[in-house]
Amino acid sequence: MKSTRPLKYRRCTAAYPCQVCGREKYCMVSEAGDFALCTKEESDDRFEKLDGWIHFIPAKDRRARSIVNKHTTPVSNSLELRDFTRFHQHYTRSMTPLVRINLANGLGLSVEALEQFDLGYCVYPSALVIPAMAGDHQIVGLRHRRMNPSGSVSKWHCERGSAAYPLLRKTPVEPGMPLIITEGPSDCFAATAIGLSACAKWSKPLDVLKARVLIDYATRVQSSMCIVAGDNDASGGGETSAIESGLLIKELMPNAQVLTVIPPRDIKDLREWVQKGATAAMVLAQATELPHKY
Repeated sequence: MKSTRPLKYRRCTAAYPCQVCGREKYCMVSEAGDFALCTKEESDDRFEKLDGWIHFIPAKDRRARSIVNKHTTPVSNSLELRDFTRFHQHYTRSMTPLVRINLANGLGLSVEALEQFDLGYCVYPSALVIPAMAGDHQIVGLRHRRMNPSGSVSKWHCERGSAAYPLLRKTPVEPGMPLIITEGPSDCFAATAIGLSACAKWSKPLDVLKARVLIDYATRVQSSMCIVAGDNDASGGGETSAIESGLLIKELMPNAQVLTVIPPRDIKDLREWVQKGATAAMVLAQATELPHKY
């Protein structure tokens, strides 16, 4: 059943977990208790702006409005109405040539690499603003990378209501080049700096919707080879994420060649690898076939 997209949602809590997936956070419920917005379990009613799916709650399973309001926390009504494209235009106006130079120096990368992407800048606190994109001109979220985090403050911050979609390049690339799908934006900038065609996912395996965005982009730039780059970390999660994402892309794009690439074991990620002298040829030579079973 399609929802009427009620504006007033409340965030699930331990006292009122999501009625669809059972989690105590990340998901929401309408104030009337008749719709759940679940960020884990899919339905036929996708809600792009909040990176989740709407589920109708039958009358027999609903909790009273008083119970919903008592045990959940309010969410701003503006969540559904946020215009991330307009917000991003504000941040891009702050991305002056001098700011771009300072950001590139802070990342240890070239200014030219950053210029290939539609990036913004938040003046306070100093942060690179990176668009999450569901298509070439469709921004569905903004993620801030603080350049000088202090104390326990996280380096990363998302605008409220953002969806974790990929970062796509704004400038054309030579058709037919292999497409490198990196784990995070700084690796994407590094790959671009050495002449590779690159876009970025976030640091978790892709789901179907985000994978399709990347496949659409690969089709537009005529890439018949996709290489999913992973990180080296103690848990092995970076390599696992790359393999799982690669397998999903292969499933959805069976005619493409899909590989993975992990930096040498003493190097954390693609950005560090580039900073230590990696070339496009070296990265491509390190790429390997996906496992047949995983």
